[in-house]
Amino acid sequence: MQQPPQDPNQQFNPNQPPPGHQGFVPDPAYAPASTIGDDTQLDPQDSIEDVVKRIEKRNKAFSLVISIGMTSLVMVILYFWAITAFQEEEIELVVAATQGEKDAQIEKKSFQQSVRQKPSRPSSKPSSAISANKASPISVPSIDNIDSPDFGSSFGDGFGAGGFGDGIGGGIGVPGVMKGRCNSADRIARLRKAGGKASMDRQVLAALRWLKTQQQPDGNWGTKFPVAMTAFALLAYSGHCETVDSPEFGETVKKAIGFLVTVAEKGKGRLCTTNDRNLSYEHGIAVYALAEAYSMNKNARKPFKRISPSLKKAVPVIIEGQTNGGGWLYSYGSSGTGDLSVSGWNVQALKAAQLTGLKFSGLETSMKKAIRYLKAAEDPKGTDGFWKYRVNDGQKGKLSLTGVGAVCARMLGAPSQLEDKALDLINSRFPNNFQPNAVYSWYYHSQAAFQKQGKHWKDYNKTYQDVMAKAQEKDGSWPASAGHGQVGADGKIYSTTLCTLMLEVYYRYLPTIK
Repeated sequence: MQQPPQDPNQQFNPNQPPPGHQGFVPDPAYAPASTIGDDTQLDPQDSIEDVVKRIEKRNKAFSLVISIGMTSLVMVILYFWAITAFQEEEIELVVAATQGEKDAQIEKKSFQQSVRQKPSRPSSKPSSAISANKASPISVPSIDNIDSPDFGSSFGDGFGAGGFGDGIGGGIGVPGVMKGRCNSADRIARLRKAGGKASMDRQVLAALRWLKTQQQPDGNWGTKFPVAMTAFALLAYSGHCETVDSPEFGETVKKAIGFLVTVAEKGKGRLCTTNDRNLSYEHGIAVYALAEAYSMNKNARKPFKRISPSLKKAVPVIIEGQTNGGGWLYSYGSSGTGDLSVSGWNVQALKAAQLTGLKFSGLETSMKKAIRYLKAAEDPKGTDGFWKYRVNDGQKGKLSLTGVGAVCARMLGAPSQLEDKALDLINSRFPNNFQPNAVYSWYYHSQAAFQKQGKHWKDYNKTYQDVMAKAQEKDGSWPASAGHGQVGADGKIYSTTLCTLMLEVYYRYLPTIK
């Protein structure tokens, strides 16, 4: 039956259900509540703003309590961490073997947590003096071992001239570009930073000790080419900053310098075993060695035969023997352009002479001519190499000479545009096994890659250091090299000295990455 419409003005008793109510109970979720939460009582007179304010205060209180709790928890964790950190700790001290040390030593020391105590009252009795009549085994560093700033100018792209370095015995005054080899801690740090293994420095020491046993009484090495072999050995000792003051190798270095200086005096500045076509090879290598020895030893404490008078006569032989084309040939001479293999050693000799800080007439001009020669010897379209043996002989670039060109160009401050291509080729051809007859080209390849740094050095070093390390024999030497059939009975000395120089590449010269 249809219900009559309700009168909108009809009044209802709020406590009495409306007509027709069937006992419906509202859903509590929608029913008006007398409380919001458990502790927010609603007053009928409260406005919405009052309720919101009370809720906000309650939320702030909750946030504060949570923050205090979290802060307390963090403080407790830090407290227990600090207690643990100050417990007894083992620290491993690694001492690199260097001059006079037979082996690298590893010592483990325990450092106890110190406990602060109230100082005791001074005693009225004087303390007895502690004295000893023996030297302490603890080594106190001398001023030569303290790093000092570099002074001086730099020439070229990192192979700088001048500067004061550090080192043991004659280290002060070492050109800045060579200083990385003289501080033992710095040397190890540079080796590790460049991707080398710490064991490689021990391998260098093993090689230097083997070479020491091979030195002849008059100070030379080798029989067929004693001047060149002695120069190679002296370069290897200088590369590890071994000077006449070195406790273990000082006498060895002194005798080597004496032998070469005596040869220079007898030859009126010429350094060679025999005055034949091999003169420009041996002389360039020997001047290189003597110039480095001068830089390493000029402030040595122990006396030794003076090098500078010999250099004053020997360096002009190279400058005057340069060809009109800017290179060097067998026997020296002005005609022609140059032989890149011979030229490489003479360029290194001139650079080492510049680093001594001594004055040589025509040196800078000679180096500029050499830059032009190296450019002329490039073979941009080469497939087996990017530098040629000789400029006008019709031959293409050779892999064995590509490192020579790249290293010398960078050493003279004029890196070649072919350098990247050259190093890509070198890395693609590097073998997985040691090849004694390749040590000549590897000597240059290792320097070229290291001086370039970056991806080329990382790629080269991946294979290089393992191949070199595995090939070293138990006595510290490397298998003999035939040296292109030239070195004969000196092959083992030749190979070992060049391999030692290769392992010293990590710190011998600072990298030039500009």
